[in-house]
Amino acid sequence: MHTVTEHFEVLKRIFEPLICPQLMQSGHRHELYRLLSSRFVEFSQDGKTKVIEAIRNLPIVSRGEDRERRLKFTQREWLSAIKDQPEAAAWFAELMAAPELGSASEHPDFLSYHESRWGPGPAPYETDALVAFAEDGSLVERLNSFKPGDFWRGPTLGGLVSALEDAVASKPDSFLPLLSDFHAAKPPFQHALIQGYKKLFDPSNNAKPNFDWEAAWPKLMRFVSETVHQESFWDKAEDNESADLVPSYG
Repeated sequence: MHTVTEHFEVLKRIFEPLICPQLMQSGHRHELYRLLSSRFVEFSQDGKTKVIEAIRNLPIVSRGEDRERRLKFTQREWLSAIKDQPEAAAWFAELMAAPELGSASEHPDFLSYHESRWGPGPAPYETDALVAFAEDGSLVERLNSFKPGDFWRGPTLGGLVSALEDAVASKPDSFLPLLSDFHAAKPPFQHALIQGYKKLFDPSNNAKPNFDWEAAWPKLMRFVSETVHQESFWDKAEDNESADLVPSYG
């Protein structure tokens, strides 16, 4: 199938007569999907018609429940390879609008697809943006109003906490005037602020900015002391904090 895709002009006349429902039940789903996606526009009109008919005449599964729904779901996956072509667009739109089919697969060219994620996930703001929010005084409000997105695609609370730590470590002077404001921040962000200053003297932090520790220590110690005496500091962590690998206190 890969050879047909790469040399379609040469093999087109040999391949098109072979198009049938059985071809789409073979173990070459990924290769055939790729062929349709990249070469369908080059098919003859008869070849295009045979593809649509093959999808329409896919056999219904013989076992299990919801057989009709499962057939339509499979048809929609194949149609997604040619969804922008006039021969398939209307039928694909019809199946996309069917609520019983649910959302479309993100990887319809695979029978199964697995993803994994390491770390806290993406952040909604870059480090420079967080520094800018600190400078204009809107940081704590923006942090507290953040709502996590999709767990896999983000942005995530854990990603924002990690980005805040990096921002504090890179521009510590920008955050020092906001210590009192951070008493109103949610606990994960308070922790990130403290961790950010901790990173300043971490041996792994090679790019240490100039920072007046002598002036900062009393302010930081006062902030930490006042923070740990807040009742909210000891509140039990929410479920999404644990899922996002966010530091918590309860």
